[in-house]
Formats: sequence, structure tokens, C-alpha cells
Amino acid sequence: MFGLRGLQQKNNGLTCNAESSTSQHILFSVFVISVILGSMFNFVTWNVHGLTQEVKRTLLANDAARYGMDIVGLQETKCTKSDDILMHNGYRLILVEQKLGRHYGLGFAISPKMQKYAKSHSYISDRVAILTLQIPTKSGSIIYYRIVNAYGPTLQRATENPQEITNFYQALTQAIPAVMATLR
Repeated sequence: MFGLRGLQQKNNGLTCNAESSTSQHILFSVFVISVILGSMFNFVTWNVHGLTQEVKRTLLANDAARYGMDIVGLQETKCTKSDDILMHNGYRLILVEQKLGRHYGLGFAISPKMQKYAKSHSYISDRVAILTLQIPTKSGSIIYYRIVNAYGPTLQRATENPQEITNFYQALTQAIPAVMATLR
């Protein structure tokens, strides 16, 4: 298993046991998106601690499928070049370019059923990226969803380098116009 220790399926939903802060974060993300979107799809975030090796990418795709995750916001991929890969099980792995080194890195893993709705992704900074979805309603109209994937600095890092937290919040602020464009 790749980073989901403590996560269990129960009654068509996800629960976590108290020993895993990662699973609590994932559970929270799934809960928030399920409330907002009425369980249309499952969205989680995942700090993957590097996806430069093929074996880690394969484990990611396997675990995303095992837990029924439709959209996975990936943090700390440590991949410097953008890439768009169709994995062995049909998941699409999007890696967003990093311009300031290889410590951070963002991406998205998208399930086969959600790929037709994923229309674009964009780089805001090495710590902020956006995925745009176009999902039709039952009446046939299109609803745009923009998922902002943000990977903030740790408290220790922000304390040691206050400019890094300032840069992070500036990047988040730059993402607002793209998100707000869906409301017009």
C-alpha cells in the first residue's frame, strides 16, 4: 500500500483509524468534496514523497483504483518536467512542471471514468496548480469545476524563510481569477 495506512472502506464511504494523520487528511478531503458535489466523484490529496520511479507510479495507480479515487491531487512529486502518462490500469497521471528545483512538485491522477471530464491543467507555481473539469448535468448543461492543488510550506520551513510563505500565498492569490472565471 502506498501512503493510505489507516484508510478503510466502510458502508460505501471511507473511514480512518486514529493512527494515521495521512488517512485523516484524505478522509477530510473526500468528505468536503462529497458534501459539495453530492458524491458525484471522490477527490483526495496525497503527499506522495516522490514519483520519479516507475514502481512508485504503479503503486499510486494501484492504490487509487483500490480505494475508488476519481481525482487525486498529488503533492511533493519531485518531478521537474511536465508529463501526461496513461498508467497500466487506465488512470491518467499528470505531472506539472517545476521551475525552481525538484523538492516540490504537483500533479493529478485521474480515474478512467473521470478522464473525459478533465479538460485542462495549469501551472501557477511549484506549489500551486489547477485542474479544470467540465461535467454535464442531468439537464445537459455543463458545470465547470476547478480544483486548486496547493502544497504549502511546513511551519518550520516558513519560520526559517518567511518569504517562502509569502510566495505561497501570492501564488494562491493568482489562482483566484481562474477559479472565479467559473462563476461568470
